[in-house]
Amino acid sequence: MQEAEDYVPDLARRLQEEGVLAEAKVRYGDPVEEILDHVTWDHIDLIAMATHGRTGLTRVVLGSVVEHVLRRTPVPMLLVRAESPEEV
Repeated sequence: MQEAEDYVPDLARRLQEEGVLAEAKVRYGDPVEEILDHVTWDHIDLIAMATHGRTGLTRVVLGSVVEHVLRRTPVPMLLVRAESPEEV
């Protein structure tokens, strides 16, 4: 949790420096429900999420937060491929 509380505000700050209107919030609970709740209550008009591109059995076992949000969200989504440590 501490990693998220450090990372998310820093990411929002970097986006703001690039001229993107971004707000940092770390929420706790079921990821899909928390994202959709945040969209509804805070009038969010775009969801940007990173995806690992998992397929097959790994996706079945781990599930896909992105897929579940995509199926239920009332707003557009911007999906970007997450970088692996080797690509950073």
